[in-house]
Amino acid sequence: MNKLYAESHIRNLILMAKSDNHMDDRELAVILKIGQEKGFSKDEIEYFIQDDSNFDLIQPTEIIECFEQLYDLGLVMIADGIIEDDEIDFCTDFAEKLGLSSKEANMITFSIAEGLENNFSKYTIYETTKKLLQEIGE
Repeated sequence: MNKLYAESHIRNLILMAKSDNHMDDRELAVILKIGQEKGFSKDEIEYFIQDDSNFDLIQPTEIIECFEQLYDLGLVMIADGIIEDDEIDFCTDFAEKLGLSSKEANMITFSIAEGLENNFSKYTIYETTKKLLQEIGE
């Protein structure tokens, strides 16, 4: 994953956490963990959080990258134990920006959220999501 795409990924997670006008400590912990896994220092991530300047969305080109972004958004969405309507809307809108139809975006957002709430493995959620997309495409 290139650095610009990784930064866009982290900034999108930050926008999700801020979508309900409050970044919970648990949301921050998830973002820090994912950011560090992607090669960013804590200071860099904290800079991204403080920097509200516009940045360009770099769209994933592969389905796995699209899933990774939506999955990580889901992790941030459920981190505080409360799934807000604003967070669902953010995920759905984001999925549409990735090229999914409104129907697909809704189905995928709810599928990922449900899988995370039920503590399904990332692989299981991916396979379910992939199957849903294949069924929609038929």
